[in-house]
Order: sequence, then structure tokens, then C-alpha cells
Amino acid sequence: MGKRITKDMLIGDILQVNENMAGLLMASGMHCVTCGAAAMETLEEAAMVHGIEADVIEARINAFLEAWEAEEAAKA
Repeated sequence: MGKRITKDMLIGDILQVNENMAGLLMASGMHCVTCGAAAMETLEEAAMVHGIEADVIEARINAFLEAWEAEEAAKA
């Protein structure tokens, strides 16, 4: 797997990893991804504010990235 997301990463950095990150975070209940302040929060901090388990969202994001990368590799 290429880039691994960790709960100590900033939301702003996570959004740069893959074009689908904003949608994935929003679908997980983090509707603040477009807020400027959210860019400076870690995934763990944002998850806590929204009452979401950081480990769960971290695993969900990494599972998505792994599947996405496998799909992209199959196209090549």
C-alpha cells in the first residue's frame, strides 16, 4: 500500500492523499472537511469532536485506499 493514513495526521494532509478523501470523511460523519479550521486538526481530534472512533475511521480510510490502489493497479 502506498500512503498509510494515521490518526495523528492533519485533515488537510489527508485530503491531499486522494481525491476521494473529502467524500469518504463526509460519509463517515465529518462534514467539517471544508472548514478552514479542520485542515489544522488531526484525524483523531476531528473524530473526537464528531463522536466517531478514530481507530474506526482510520481503518475505513486505509481499507478504501488499499482497494482503490488495487483497482488502479489492475487498470495498468
